[in-house]
Parts: sequence; C-alpha cells; structure tokens
Amino acid sequence: SFTPTIVQAIPAQTAASVLWNTADTAQTLNTSILGAPNGSGVFTNATNMTLPVLVEYTLQLNTTGNGSTYIQLGGTASGVFGSVLTTSNIITNSFVITMIPGATMAVYYYDNNAVSIQTTYSRITTVVLQVGPYGPTGSTGTTGPTGPTGPTGMTGMTGPAIWSVTGSTGIVGNPLTYSGGFVGVGQGPTGTNTFLQTNAGTTAATGGTGSSVPQYHLDIAGSERVSGARLFADNSVQISATPALDFGTFAQNWNSMPGLTLPSNQYWITVAMSGSGQYISVGGQIGVGIYYSSNYGQTWASATGITTTGFIYSIAMSTSGQYQLASATGTESGIYYSSTYGQTWVKTVGGSFFGLCMSASGQYASVISSTTTYFSRNYGVTWTASSSAIISTSIACSASGQYQVTAISGGIIYYSTNYGVTW
Repeated sequence: SFTPTIVQAIPAQTAASVLWNTADTAQTLNTSILGAPNGSGVFTNATNMTLPVLVEYTLQLNTTGNGSTYIQLGGTASGVFGSVLTTSNIITNSFVITMIPGATMAVYYYDNNAVSIQTTYSRITTVVLQVGPYGPTGSTGTTGPTGPTGPTGMTGMTGPAIWSVTGSTGIVGNPLTYSGGFVGVGQGPTGTNTFLQTNAGTTAATGGTGSSVPQYHLDIAGSERVSGARLFADNSVQISATPALDFGTFAQNWNSMPGLTLPSNQYWITVAMSGSGQYISVGGQIGVGIYYSSNYGQTWASATGITTTGFIYSIAMSTSGQYQLASATGTESGIYYSSTYGQTWVKTVGGSFFGLCMSASGQYASVISSTTTYFSRNYGVTWTASSSAIISTSIACSASGQYQVTAISGGIIYYSTNYGVTW
C-alpha cells in the first residue's frame, strides 16, 4: 500500500502517471513481488510467474475533476484497463489485471483542466491473488427426503410371436407293478442314469420311500390309502386305520439311556424331546451343561456355547427339534438359543429366568423371569417384557403359541390369548 509524498500537479489535457513513493508499512506485507515504485509510480512483476493482481486506488483532487483515470500495463503486455470518468474531486477505482514476468503497471490521470493530486486521501493498494491449498473435506450432510415417484413409462410394444411345432407323442411306457409295496429312485450300473424302481432288486434304491440309505419323509397332498400294514422306523406296525391303543400300558417300563451317566454327586434337571422323538436335549446342574441326541437317545454329545457354570433350569423345543431354548442360572445366567437341534447355543439375553415354553414351529416363545414374563416372536432371538408383572416358575404354550398359561403361588392362574403379550 503506497501514498504520494507531495502534491502532484497535472497539466491540462496531459496524461500523467501518478507518483506513488511512500509505503504504508502498517498495510504492506511484501513490496518485493511487484517491486516498490520508488517515486516513479511504476510497479514491476519481479517474479518468474504470471500474477493475477487486484489494483485498488483512490485519487483526491484539489478541485472537481473533468477527466478520467485508468490503469496502464507496460512492457510486452501493454494495454489500458479500468477506465473511469471523473466528476468529483474523490475518485475510487479497482480492477484485476494479469501481469506476466517483467510486466509493468502504473495509474494514470487525464483532465481537461489543470489539477493537482492531494496526499491526504490518495492511496493505492495492490494484492497478488493466490489460491491456497484445499481445506479438509467437510462432513457429509443429512440425506434429503426422497423425491416423488415419477410417472409410469409407456408400455413397450408386444414382441413378435415365435411359432414352434409340437413334437410327436412319446412312447407310452409299461405300467408299474409294485412288489412288496416298495417304490424308490434307483441308480444304473454306470452311475450316470436314474430310474424309478418298484422292487428292491439287486441294487437298493438311493432315494425315496423305501430306500435303504437314507430314509426320507414322504409328503402327501390329499388323502392317503394304505393296503396292508404300516411299518414305522421303530419297527412298530399299524394294522388298521384306527388302531386301538391301550393307554394303560404306556410308560410302564423304563430303561437307562446308554452313554448318559453322571457322577453320583451330580444330577439332571430338565429334558425336552422333539415331536418324532428323534431329537432330545437334557440339562443338568453346575458343570454339566446340555447334552443332545439326534438318534432317539442312542448316542449323546455335549453341546457347545452353553454355560456350565450354572444350572440349566428349563429347556423348550419346537416340534421339529431344530429350534430350542434354555434358561440358565448362575454366573452366566440368561436365555440361550439353538437352531442346530441343540448342538450349538448362543446367549441372547442375560438375567434370572425360569420356566420356558415354545410353539410347535418354534417362532413364538415365552419365559418367566424374576419380575415378569417375556415373549419372543422370532424363535427366541430377541425378547420383550409383557405388560403384566407376573412372578412364577412354570409356563406352557399351545402348539400355535397363541394360548399360554402360568400359575403362581397363592392359587392364581393367569392365561394369555395373544402369544404372551398380555395376561
């Protein structure tokens, strides 16, 4: 920033360069880039770079002006920029120019009358415009609302019809004749072809009802008609459509499960079984955890993921046996969930819980806590407290899970008809 030191007389009808010769140190950071005018009024680009320069100046005349002022570029890039007509004794002008290396710049004043430039308010300021480094990227703003759905486009043209010839009717095969009520999918000698066989033959069927390995369920849509006796996997036989059952003989004889014996100072607490009886889970006291069987109790294995530092208070199981829940007490008390027929378990929620019940599908479940009941609608993965403060230890569910009942001390029985949400 520079000011004139002395009053400068401008003859009439003569363009003169304004003489800037005093630097305002309070307003000046660097005079080496454009070079100080040193009384000549001429600024020079002393760098080897092309510079964009903002020029701002004010001229104070001794009388009302009747002329013009402008910025004159000299050197190889000459030109006149920012011309302003003067109609008062105070003129302010600003313009951005580009100065190549070695270019010069000066402010000129021209008037029809003789005037003089005063020192009080006259001043020029030059600023080299430079781009600084990019600042850090700001945080992403919130996502705006979704716009309205656009109109449905036009329906495209119907494609051309492709004609094809119906093939000839194939040869009608021989009717199947059943031997011993056997039907299955067999495999040919080369191992690459399959066929439907109706007798055991020399090669056993590899799939379907009657196959030797493995056994498959048979889904029947509609009515079923059976000629002869129905043989079950446990070798029991149904010989009529409505067998006469002697319920007085049920559960009279009991045998110890093989491979499932605890030391004399430990004991089992709770047990659950699938609808078919194939899957069984049993829980014990501290140090025992849960053991499971997938073959009707013939062999057993210790489950993983379940606590062994507390009691397994209760186990509930879906009809298929795939989904199971267990409540445990002790240092790792809470509700545990299994979707692997009791083989692996995951703790879903901590706390003191007691009796459990589960619907046939396993989707709906309820559990008794020390303060109220909790219900789940996603196989026991997450739980929600019911609206009733019921303290009990035992609970039962219907097959659908909609109807539930629990009994507390004092002779009060509570029931729920909305899957354990209210009681």
